[in-house]
Amino acid sequence: MTGTYVDEDSDFEASAAITFTIPTCHGGDVVIIGYECITTSCSITAGWDQILTFKSPATGVTQAMWSKVMGGAAGSDSTDIGSTVTLTPGSPVKSSATMTIWRGVDPASPIDIADWIGISPTSGQTTFTGKTVTTDQDGCVIVSVYMDKTSTSPWTITPPATPIAYTLRSDGRNTTTSSGRANVVQASQPGGSAGNWGGNTWNVSGTPGSVGIWTVALRPINTTTDLHPIADISHTTNVVGVPDASNLYANIDEATVNWTDYVELPQGDSFKIKVSSGTDPGTDTGFLAFYDVGFAAGAATCTGTFKLIQGASTVIATWTDTWTADQVQLTHDLDPADIADVTDFTDLRIEFDATTVA
Repeated sequence: MTGTYVDEDSDFEASAAITFTIPTCHGGDVVIIGYECITTSCSITAGWDQILTFKSPATGVTQAMWSKVMGGAAGSDSTDIGSTVTLTPGSPVKSSATMTIWRGVDPASPIDIADWIGISPTSGQTTFTGKTVTTDQDGCVIVSVYMDKTSTSPWTITPPATPIAYTLRSDGRNTTTSSGRANVVQASQPGGSAGNWGGNTWNVSGTPGSVGIWTVALRPINTTTDLHPIADISHTTNVVGVPDASNLYANIDEATVNWTDYVELPQGDSFKIKVSSGTDPGTDTGFLAFYDVGFAAGAATCTGTFKLIQGASTVIATWTDTWTADQVQLTHDLDPADIADVTDFTDLRIEFDATTVA
């Protein structure tokens, strides 16, 4: 499972502190803030963790990043909603900041690794490459934060497009034409297997006076949970359980498939089971349904309709599978938009309808 983007905010100021108000989010969500001010120091509201030591790639420029885990229970509104965080420069100067919110990031250790590179641009330089980081976790989200100082007119800052395109998440460019502007832009790309990430190139439509690029790998939360059959809910008359005809679910509740027990459904019949209780992981991605299917005697192809149901009748998701081989395992990636509709992970059911058997 990997983290997902939730929301953002950005601001720039000519001679004042920057204040963000925490928007709607869940407990356990992780907030990342990037900040640059054209002075030698800055501070933040108490309770935030500094990701790395302040960096000054050019005289009189301070860059910093912080993170904070939102209070409250996963899957429920955070207790931090509506609270404020203020970034204050050491003197009344120009500054810029971006804030992004992430879900599905490990709240105990959200930052797997982070690094920074400061660049003093050469004349006419408009491309700038970030720092490569090496993660030890599969599925880390890679957040790249570009910061620069310039005294020229506002310009375009474009996130890396290769080898994997970054998605712009928060644009804190100073759009005034006054001198000494600070810019901060955040973008991200989905992580993959553990290894080297980042080291990608930003493009700018002019040459800044100084550049800093931060590469942050957000550690995914470990939410692997197996929800397995624990009770029969309902079945039509001709559904048969082998060898247990009374407790049908007991024929299909093993962790490793065993074809000496199974449930057989003729065409047109239906079988619904309750699955074990789960907890809301705080993310809507990474949900898979696994099921082993086979043929009744003489069949060569089968089509089944599957439903994920909450409570007695709330259908969360419906999908159809067709198989032409006996005793195979099928999987279905559940749509995050459907999982977002689940409000009670302790009362989920699976229904299987034998649509066609031929």
